[in-house]
Amino acid sequence: MKTIAYYALHYGAEYLAWSVRSVEPYVDEIHVLYSDKPSFGHGTHFQCPDTEERLHTEALRFMQQPSKLYWHKVQAHGEGHHRDQLREFAPDAQVVLHVDADELWEGRALQSA
Repeated sequence: MKTIAYYALHYGAEYLAWSVRSVEPYVDEIHVLYSDKPSFGHGTHFQCPDTEERLHTEALRFMQQPSKLYWHKVQAHGEGHHRDQLREFAPDAQVVLHVDADELWEGRALQSA
């Protein structure tokens, strides 16, 4: 059974490394669908506080197996579209854990799920 963790990401560098660290041992792959534009349905003229490079670096910071990370740059037309694009990149995933960049998972909770 293929189990993946999935991040729909636009910003969130503060806790991302810790979040990835908390799920990595329990999944086969980690997919990040990064969008440089907000996915909440409308645009803004404000610059995102996190660059793609910083987010990518943070995602890898504590990884024991960096080959588990799959980074996809996408354009989203809303939050649902941002999330749904995962099907294109991991169609064979049987269990999908949707993780926010500021979520930390306790190992026993993941094993139970």
